[in-house]
Amino acid sequence: MFFRKIPLPLQELIPAPAGNSAPSGAARWLPARPPDRKSTHRILKIAIAAGILGAGGAAMLSGQGKIASNNAVISTNFVSLRTPIEGIVSGLPNRVGSMVARSALIAHIENPRVNDEHLVDLREHQTRVAADLKSGEANRAALLNLQTDLVRRDAIHTKVNSERLASLVEEAEKVMAALTVKQAQAQNDVDRRLSLETSGIVTKAEMHKLRSTLEAARQDVAAQAARLAALRIEAKAAAQGVLTGNTGGTDKSYSAQRADEIAIELSTLNKTISTLTAEASETKSRLSAEQRRIDLLRSADIVVPSAGMIWKLGAADGERLGTGDMAADIVDCNAAFLLVSIPQDRFSDVEIGGIAQFRLSGERTEHTGAVLSVTGHGDLAQGEHYAVMPLDEPSTVIATVAMPRTENSGQENSTQECLIGRSARVLLPATGGGIIDQILRRVF
Repeated sequence: MFFRKIPLPLQELIPAPAGNSAPSGAARWLPARPPDRKSTHRILKIAIAAGILGAGGAAMLSGQGKIASNNAVISTNFVSLRTPIEGIVSGLPNRVGSMVARSALIAHIENPRVNDEHLVDLREHQTRVAADLKSGEANRAALLNLQTDLVRRDAIHTKVNSERLASLVEEAEKVMAALTVKQAQAQNDVDRRLSLETSGIVTKAEMHKLRSTLEAARQDVAAQAARLAALRIEAKAAAQGVLTGNTGGTDKSYSAQRADEIAIELSTLNKTISTLTAEASETKSRLSAEQRRIDLLRSADIVVPSAGMIWKLGAADGERLGTGDMAADIVDCNAAFLLVSIPQDRFSDVEIGGIAQFRLSGERTEHTGAVLSVTGHGDLAQGEHYAVMPLDEPSTVIATVAMPRTENSGQENSTQECLIGRSARVLLPATGGGIIDQILRRVF
């Protein structure tokens, strides 16, 4: 038969002593010696140390070409809503962190003590100008009525005077005809007796009398002809409203003269009315502008320019604020970015446009974002338009990293968590030699 020896664990084969009665060539199994505890602890410590060293080495190797920073925070630009006027504020949200939509009314400012003295003066001036304008228009209407009446009277006077002169012309023409007949008769008497004068039948004295009568008739005809011509000229002028002859040195009637005076007064009055009309229009415009200015100073609404979260409140309802005082600060949670503080000597090592890795505090999820810029901590803080800044450490610069946008990041009513103010650990891409390059820099 064949047998197979199966050694027991933790035992060893020991030859039997010579004094025993065991058969020759036989062997027996004896219990193994207890293990050395110090050696086991030593091996365990070495294994743990090796694991830690390996992890550290792996971390160092993974960090090659990276700039690590634990001083990073998620920030964004904030919009400061300031009061445009002085007054009492009302309608402000009662807590920080409230989400507000775009164009939402966030506060109302009321100033019941606005100075409206200039507005009152303009209203009084407008009343005076309106009264003067109304009086001027009434005076103009009266003068126009009087002028119309005077023109009518002058027309009547012109017509009557023209008819009178026409009658005189007609009378003068008849007288002229009579005188012409007398002249013709005188001429006939002289002609008939002229042949008798030579025979001595008619005396010279009688002939002289006949010739004198003829000459007188001729002079009467000539005089009447001149008077008729004058009457015709006067009648023609009278038909056009011009007076001639014995009119006291005037060529118009009293009605026409008074109508001319009223025309001059109307011209001056029209100029005054035009000035008052322009002044009234100007006063109305100034009054409207002043009213709008007073309305703007008396009350104002503060609306949100873009959707976001209330980051800070500068007042409470019922508080009186001055012009330019901050009522609230609004941050846009969808426009967040990382501000990373790194040593100043790594300023030139940061790869602009490279992909940075970061992990928010309390989370294990890795995120990535592009490096936008690197600038000095002091220069960045001077802007004072960031919601939150990393801890102020000496000899540091700030790198800005873009945050990845979510699917609903472009919506105004996004319900995602606002990450502003969360800290993070960041690995920035570097163009230098990593840890080795840093050691060399510190040594040399």
